[in-house]
This record gives sequence, structure tokens and C-alpha cells, in this order.
Amino acid sequence: MNTSRHINTFDGLKSQGLQALSNSSNVVRLHTATAKNRALLKLWTTEELEALTDPEWLIADILPENGFAVIFGPPGSKKSFIALDWASCIASGQSWNGREVKQGDVVYIYAEGKSALKLRNAAWREHHKVEPEGLRFINQAVNVSDPNKVKHLIASIRAGGVNPQFLIIDTLARNFGNGDENSAKDMNAFVAGADALREAFPGCTVLVVHHTGKDARHGARGSSVLNGAEDTAIEAVSGADAKQGHINCKKQKDADCFATMGFRLLPVGKSAVLDWSTVTSAGAASGAVQVRITQSDIAILKAILAFPDGVTFTELRSHSKVTDRTFADAVKRLKEQGKLLYDDVSKLYSAGPDRSAEPH
Repeated sequence: MNTSRHINTFDGLKSQGLQALSNSSNVVRLHTATAKNRALLKLWTTEELEALTDPEWLIADILPENGFAVIFGPPGSKKSFIALDWASCIASGQSWNGREVKQGDVVYIYAEGKSALKLRNAAWREHHKVEPEGLRFINQAVNVSDPNKVKHLIASIRAGGVNPQFLIIDTLARNFGNGDENSAKDMNAFVAGADALREAFPGCTVLVVHHTGKDARHGARGSSVLNGAEDTAIEAVSGADAKQGHINCKKQKDADCFATMGFRLLPVGKSAVLDWSTVTSAGAASGAVQVRITQSDIAILKAILAFPDGVTFTELRSHSKVTDRTFADAVKRLKEQGKLLYDDVSKLYSAGPDRSAEPH
């Protein structure tokens, strides 16, 4: 029996085992180091939350910054006209329907006909005498449900030197890929794509132009996942002659819904623009739509009745019990409507002459 051979074999196996153990230990140490270096989830205190800046508006009272918004309606309800109107105002910095706008770059994914878009864009520029220099168009469908397609879209936008504050997907159906709108799984994939766009461009609001189902009373078609994800939902309604209509706020997650706004289609050049100034907020057809007064409006108007000699901004906010952000927006709106007056000398607010919305 060759004893030395067995000893060598044993020593060899022992050496391999020790090496394997050493390698295993290295893997464990590497894994432990990686785990330690991985960023832990931050636990926020109430004080840290309070220190965060309040959400801001892209279009005052209409579209929030860093939001996910949907405008929906049946065919012919002027959804795309409205989207282009908002896009052009944001890109140019021009106020929209008397509301302050935060200017920024805009990317409009328009997948339903280049010719119509060309004419509508030309009409807007001619009518408003303003050049929306920050507006860019993508005239082809992008499958927002596909992460790879979204990455390509992000890369294309960045390559164009654009940092959008507003990105429009028109329409959901054309940019949904081969998925089923009624499927929660497929709709979740679409929403995830929209969220990826917002994450890639901090502060950006994504607006989706969408259709209603066969029964418009049931709102936007497809899975309820979309409704759950949206921060803002706006319904577009057009009159029987398609020359006038209105928008209704159906959801505003972090603020009160705005009152119904009417519009009419104004022919310009070879297309048309939306004129909001000559149609009252009562709707496109006289008396057809009832103006909704928000609960914040009512609370403020009720509170100010307790101060016949005037009240400061802080006192009125405290007495009305309206949240800070909503209060400031409501006060601005009520001043514009003549329901609140502000004296520059005394710095006091008082009830205005317009008592049409005064609570009884």
C-alpha cells in the first residue's frame, strides 16, 4: 500500500476544501458589505414632513406640478384642442384663462394625425401672437407600457436638449401597445411608464388624453387602476354642434376641484382655437351647466361674515379651518370673482359686493 500517495491525496482534498471555504467566506463578506452599503429606507418624522415645500401648480387650480393627470371625453369633445392650449401656454409662459402658468419645456406625443396638429398649432400662434418656443412634438406612437420604449423616449428627449415640465400622451389608446385597457396588469404597466417619465424629469406633469367608454356617464374607459393613479381627472364635454363645450373637474387629489369652465371654438386660419373668455362658467349652453362652488369657498365666505370690519389673511385662514395651500388658492379665486376685497392700506380682507355664492 502506497501510504504517501494517500497522504498526498488527502492533503490535496484538504487544500481544495480550505480554498472552497475561503472563497465561500469571501462571498459572505462581499454580500455583507454590499448589504451594509445599500441605501436604507428613510423614516420621516412629522417635523421633516412639515419642512417640505408645499406642492405647486403648473396651471393655477388646474394642473399640479409633478402630477399625473387625465383629460377624457368622447370623440369630438375637443380634448386635444384643450391639451394643445395648455401645452402652448406653459411653453410660452402665457396665462391660461386668467390663471397663472409656470413656464417650462413641453413635449407633446401626438399620435393621431400630423396634418391636424400642424393646422391647430398654426392657428394658436396666429391668434395669440405668441411663439411657444419651449414646445416640442413627437409625431408617432410610443408604447408607454414597455420599459425599453420608455427608456428610448427619455434618451430621445434628453438628446434634444429638452427638460420637460409638461409631457402629453395623446391618446392612451395609441400609446398603449398591444395591451388590454380593461386589464389591471396592463394598465399598471402603462401607469408605471408614466411614472418613469416623471422620475426621469423631476417636477414634470404627465397628461394623458383618453376616451370615455360606450356609456360616457361611466367616465374614462378601461381599468380602474388609471382612476386610482391619477392626481387630476378632467372631463371634456362638447355641445351638440361641436362648436362649444365645457370641462368638469372630476378629481383633484390635493386641492378642491375647480368650477366648470365653458369654451367655444373660434375659427382661425385653416383651423380653430378655443375661446374661454366669452363663455361664462355656467357652461357652453346658457344655463346648461351649474357652477360648483367649492367647500373651501363656502368656508371662507362663511368665516368672513364674522369680521364686518375686516380680517387679516392669517385670522381668516384660522377661522375658516381651510388647509394652507387650498386657502391661498381659494382667496385668490374669490378676489378675482369680486367676492372678497383686500385693502392695501389696512392689509385686511372683507366681504365683496358679489354675494352670489354667499352661504345661507
